[in-house]
Amino acid sequence: MRAIKDDLGIRQLPPANVVKIKYGTGSVDLEANGEIAALEINYMGVFHGVNRLGAGWVMKANKNKVIIYSLLETPITDLLFDYIGELKITSARYVTWEKELKHAGVENLNKNDWNIALGEWGSDARKYEEIETQTIIHKKVLKTRI
Repeated sequence: MRAIKDDLGIRQLPPANVVKIKYGTGSVDLEANGEIAALEINYMGVFHGVNRLGAGWVMKANKNKVIIYSLLETPITDLLFDYIGELKITSARYVTWEKELKHAGVENLNKNDWNIALGEWGSDARKYEEIETQTIIHKKVLKTRI
């Protein structure tokens, strides 16, 4: 394991090498096996979000991109933001404190809706009346903001 250069003496974990973004239930969550310095999320849709990051983290959203970065080298929280509206994350990348750019995995947790279910037609053996959709607040959103 490489030595971690920590200028402020506050980092606790090694750099992340596996990161996954999970969304689809009204929140965007992060799973990482280490620390990251910044995160870029590319998306489609329009939503209103509420920043749930801890102290030292900044979030900006514009033109189908969300940028999250740290000012204090503090660990990032698992919950990035809550949202209402339509959000489809198309890709995500992150940077470690060692300036390594890597791609993050993306998982849509809302797979029971007909319009976003993955797989081929007929792959779900249940009748459409039997499929329970998750309770998500829907509201007409005209502009993305966090």
